[in-house]
Amino acid sequence: MKGNYNTMLKYLATSLGSHSILPLFLVAALYLPGAAVVAAAPSGTVLVPADDERINYYGRFDTTNPKKPRFNWSGAIIEASFPGPVIGMQMQHADAFYDIEIDGKLDTMISCGNQSDFIFTSNLSTGVHTVRIMLRSEQHWGAGTFSGLYIGSEKELAPPPAMPSRIIEFIGDSHTAGYGIESDNRSCGNLLSRYTNANKTFAALIPRAFHARSTILAWSGAGMVRNYGEGTKRSESPYPVYYDKTLGAMSDSPIWDFTKDIPELVVINLGTNDYSTQPIPDDSMYIGDYHKLIARVLGHYPEASILCISSGDATLERNVKKVVTEEQTSLGHPKVYFAPYPSGLSFNACDWHPNIDDNVKMAAAFVDTIMKNLGWDTTATIVQPLARTSGRNRSAALLSLSTTGNMVHITARQSVQPGTAVQLTDLSGRVIAAQRLADDRTCRFTLNRVQPGIYFAGNSRYGWIKTPVR
Repeated sequence: MKGNYNTMLKYLATSLGSHSILPLFLVAALYLPGAAVVAAAPSGTVLVPADDERINYYGRFDTTNPKKPRFNWSGAIIEASFPGPVIGMQMQHADAFYDIEIDGKLDTMISCGNQSDFIFTSNLSTGVHTVRIMLRSEQHWGAGTFSGLYIGSEKELAPPPAMPSRIIEFIGDSHTAGYGIESDNRSCGNLLSRYTNANKTFAALIPRAFHARSTILAWSGAGMVRNYGEGTKRSESPYPVYYDKTLGAMSDSPIWDFTKDIPELVVINLGTNDYSTQPIPDDSMYIGDYHKLIARVLGHYPEASILCISSGDATLERNVKKVVTEEQTSLGHPKVYFAPYPSGLSFNACDWHPNIDDNVKMAAAFVDTIMKNLGWDTTATIVQPLARTSGRNRSAALLSLSTTGNMVHITARQSVQPGTAVQLTDLSGRVIAAQRLADDRTCRFTLNRVQPGIYFAGNSRYGWIKTPVR
């Protein structure tokens, strides 16, 4: 990443709209084929206020004014179920980008500028649907203000989806924030804001795998001790300064109430910026501050497990391992664990950051570490299905699975027709292989080139069977 920390952060704060080479509504329309162009709220709608109990909130929200909650940590989610055909929102959030998901599928991306009223779609069926409004972008000096959801006149929200009971908190830098993640090259220029998306990072994929909800607290350029490009070994305001803030760097940010949304697991991924440029902090500085942050985390969440991640630098990895060893032994915290980045990452997104494929590999590796150390299972209950993962919380009743060596054998019951397509997918829903049932209603997948991890075999009609690959 070029430039120093403050320059980079200023760029993030200003480039989301004003420097874009396309008008924002065109960026939104071009982002997805068939994406709806948002418009002001039409007649025939009613605004459901933000304090309605049937609206779910994921992440840190300032509810000092419950009718206008504010937020700015990327990855925050607003969720509700509603009767069609219309859904939209009233949101004030200068130069921020959102993914809009309807019924578990990404519907469109929008950008907020001077506009505050948005209709995502007005042609749904009259049945009940679920919308998720997911903050993609990162800006710590401003906040979104949510005032409510637009639905059809004389209609009411349906009961909300069940919120997963398990929570995972992610503490990290630009890798966790999804800096430039959707780019296929390292030179993104003024399109950086378009390519940044926290919703496609390992911090979003891991909770989906474990049917959990996430709190993503990511800050691009931030370090444990020293922020990116700064001229001293210790920065004045490294990441830990902002850990307890509800609204990042905003001067009126309230302190976060840590009795809300207590996580079972906290994932820490800080250090890439500490060691990326000279002068790097002394080992004792980094290790000491890491222990202090863990102490703060356990002070708020004494029962939580902590996963400490190293992104590859040799000095960083040595020091993170030392932190974990000391926590487990002399400090008496056995539920602190270590995980390195997997090998083979391309770092081909903006400014040498992990791209989407890299994050899929990272998520698979970290899921495996979590399963081994915490004993969690990806088939846990309490699920809000997301795109391409619907039904994976249940076994495929009409399909059975067996393994022999490097082969997975699928057998279907008599009610399933020969020729039915069966897929093997990874945790993100990406299809690894596909076969059709033979006349005897069986098919086989060869796993020679499949990395160890958790996969699923089946299809959207008959369900999915968990397939661990060791």
